[in-house]
Amino acid sequence: MKQVGRIKSEYFQILELDDSIDIVKVNIENLRKHLEKRNHDNMIKYLSRISELLENPDYIGINPRERGRSIEYVIQLEENVLIGIKLDYKNEYFYIATMHEISQLKLNQRIKNGRLKSLTT
Repeated sequence: MKQVGRIKSEYFQILELDDSIDIVKVNIENLRKHLEKRNHDNMIKYLSRISELLENPDYIGINPRERGRSIEYVIQLEENVLIGIKLDYKNEYFYIATMHEISQLKLNQRIKNGRLKSLTT
């Protein structure tokens, strides 16, 4: 696992989460295999930019089925890229579990229902 960033303290405040663990790691090869298996091949081109993407998301939110354990970042590029970041309590870090495209319709719905919060003005 390679450290690729940190979750900013302001994001924890926005999401009303504990900020005692903020390190984000990724196993690039495992993530690449996951993307290929799930037919998210269009996300592979972003793997080399993962640190940059984590630094500047357009939206952040929480997966309601995994409250406090799973954070979602959405970055608007050629596609709307959703990065799923999960907490590994035992080893005390977050890790990138998935990346996939999210449609504009789904993005708009998640903004409207409050699941995602805008970080841009």
